[in-house]
Amino acid sequence: MDAKENIAAILEDRKKFLGHNLSISYSSSHSGPLHIVRGEGQYLFDKEGRRYLDCVNNVTHIGHCHPRVVEAASQQLAKLNTNTRYLHENIVEYAKKLGKTLPGDLKVVYFVCSGSEANELALRLARTYTKKKDIIVVDTAYHGHTTSLIDISPYKYEGPGGFPKKKFVHKVDAPDTFRGKFRKGEERAGEKYAEQVKEAIESAKQNGREIAAFICESILGCAGQMVLPENYLKDVYSYVRAAGGVCIADEVQTGFGRVGTHFWAFETQDVIPDIVTMGKPIGNGFPLAAVVTTPEIAKAFNNGMEYFNTFGGNPVSCAVGLAVLDVIEKEKLMENALKVGNVLLSRLEKLKDKYDILADVRGLGLFLGVEFVRDRKTLEPADEEASFLVNRMRENGILASTDGKYHNAIKFKPPMCFSLDDAERFITEFENALKDLTTSNFKPKNPSHDHSHSSASKPSSNESGEQTVSSVRPMLSNEEIKFILRNYYGIELVKVSEYPSYDDRNFHVVGRSLRGHSHSTENLEFVLKAANFEESRGVLEFQAEALKKANEASIKCLELVLTISSKTIVTYDTLQGKTTMVRLFKHLPGMQMAQVPHSKALLHELGLVLGQLDKALFDFHHPLQNRPDNPWDSENAKNTIINNLPYVHDQEKKKLVDRFIQRYDRKVLPVKEKLRRSIIHGDVNCHNVLVKKREGATSTSTLSEYEISGIIDFGDMTSSRTVYDLSICIAYVTSLNLEDPLSAALYVTEGYLKSFKLEPIELEVLLVLSCIRLCVSVCMCAYKQTLDPENEYLRISEKPSWTALFALDNMDLDALSQKFVNLLQ
Repeated sequence: MDAKENIAAILEDRKKFLGHNLSISYSSSHSGPLHIVRGEGQYLFDKEGRRYLDCVNNVTHIGHCHPRVVEAASQQLAKLNTNTRYLHENIVEYAKKLGKTLPGDLKVVYFVCSGSEANELALRLARTYTKKKDIIVVDTAYHGHTTSLIDISPYKYEGPGGFPKKKFVHKVDAPDTFRGKFRKGEERAGEKYAEQVKEAIESAKQNGREIAAFICESILGCAGQMVLPENYLKDVYSYVRAAGGVCIADEVQTGFGRVGTHFWAFETQDVIPDIVTMGKPIGNGFPLAAVVTTPEIAKAFNNGMEYFNTFGGNPVSCAVGLAVLDVIEKEKLMENALKVGNVLLSRLEKLKDKYDILADVRGLGLFLGVEFVRDRKTLEPADEEASFLVNRMRENGILASTDGKYHNAIKFKPPMCFSLDDAERFITEFENALKDLTTSNFKPKNPSHDHSHSSASKPSSNESGEQTVSSVRPMLSNEEIKFILRNYYGIELVKVSEYPSYDDRNFHVVGRSLRGHSHSTENLEFVLKAANFEESRGVLEFQAEALKKANEASIKCLELVLTISSKTIVTYDTLQGKTTMVRLFKHLPGMQMAQVPHSKALLHELGLVLGQLDKALFDFHHPLQNRPDNPWDSENAKNTIINNLPYVHDQEKKKLVDRFIQRYDRKVLPVKEKLRRSIIHGDVNCHNVLVKKREGATSTSTLSEYEISGIIDFGDMTSSRTVYDLSICIAYVTSLNLEDPLSAALYVTEGYLKSFKLEPIELEVLLVLSCIRLCVSVCMCAYKQTLDPENEYLRISEKPSWTALFALDNMDLDALSQKFVNLLQ
């Protein structure tokens, strides 16, 4: 049997006898997975004897099959291996030696068999000591595979096969200084990220919950080797302890000198945790792990319930642990990690200057990460490119792996014996792979570049050269919709009708579920959206993540329906010969708010719901949140108006728009950079808000009998100035309440501030920003009518917007703006 046949046979047996959710490295590579049979130092060897430089295995911390570990394990195994109920020197000797590596009062050791067991025990210690349950975790964290650890690992519960976050879990942003809210070079970035933990504690308290612990890796591994910004843990630990919680440092990946400057990575943050968990490198591949805590916490844990671990702390494990500590010291591996790591960081930084796709280099010692993007401005993740590099390096004898929330980072955490010569070889092959990538015309299968909202990206031309909209709109027949619903969602179509729209296709569908053991006879309502052919998959995924965040916060808005295979998007080849992306949403009952009268109560509720949405999204981030060319983004308002004003042919209207631009230049531009940024909906107008009759209502003529059903159409979502969302909303509210536009705007703002507080400077410019939004609307409408003159949907807001602008032009906007500021009092 040759090598390929042997691999095929092993794969076949794995399919038969092992769980199918066990992953295999390089399974997608054209060369297939590796059949590894031997390891030595920093090298692995396959069945055919080929040697690979291992750049990713931080489990065999001091090197594969280190002779000192092999000797310690085999000698002790030949004598005795039993549990801790019998006396033996190894366990106490190892506990003492391990304790000496830790600062402060971290002296009491519990031995277990894996990092998951260690973190599981840490939760028990924390909850027993504090008599509380709730846990604060960091986004993208992974702490283990047990049920309770999956509950506190966003990397898992937010991924495939995951589930909604548990109520006792409070997630804060990863302190990402590359693509997060607070970035490199920003003052006090660590302290600002830490404030989110303070806010999480306060939010939990308001909901009658108390924090037992904050758990965090000392460098975030699954987030892509993310180094914590200065003072992050120092401030977080202070907030958590003030709330009566304890602080857990997860050192399962980063401990035992890997960072070079310190034995434990948490020491780089100048903190001392209450509990430290360790695993992976502690036994150099032998099943050994530990939890170390203070005598005070250990005393509370000794509450009468025995703690016993059959294999934890057995003589063989402890002999291995002692050998690992001995080798780290005698072979000066910590010093080696610092020396080699610094060389790698320096060389990688030089490559970053040379290759645009390599956008960030980070790490400490021999725990490094490099992140890849397709565009340094939008930070679009280059996940497929990262995989290409990993596979190409494998072909040249270098083993690496990807990680990170978007799988676009290559992680580097080799055995600690990794030498300067090894570093030179890695850099050489890494650059060779980069050259191959840039010269091979590599094209990702699922690019996420967003061109569909660019003012420069016009719909395609017909034969006469005129721009057309229909050329980018999918045409779906009822039979195609029926096919999509049945095959992808398990729904039998009963009835379908189309909503008016501009560039996408939106359908109201009624169907019956085919899922489960028996077919349902209940009619269910959905909205099926087929994206225009130029739409970006990445943008739709961004919207899906934002909707998930909003749904978790119980915001009244759309809710995605997952496919049978738990996907958010269906890629469908239409009969037009083009591909569209289809999404299905639960139907929201009601009618457009534009179709009913606007009472004070309804306008107030509109503001309340929008404020809740903006609050939920304020700390949400996504790699495609920046859409710099979107003409509907108020950040680009002036350029959008100037570019499209020529399509407005009425000279009086043109002069009106010019006057509002002058107000904008005087009032907004000087303070624009002081306005806060966050992800916003971007188009909450009265056509994108549904209302329904309140329960028990008897008349359709009184608006107080209506309530908000939900916000729809998240197509213009982007990262922009927070205040823009409210300004857009009141722009359209004023255009539909021409008898008293100012009062309508104040009612909405008052409701908004009940949910989410704006700053005085934001309220001072609110009214002018609303006027500018109306200018954008009428100018864009004028342009789009040249593309699709028969589309009545385009004129839906044009006339009332012009009427509102003429009315507002006669008002003292500076004086009126103070009324909005006064709402804060």
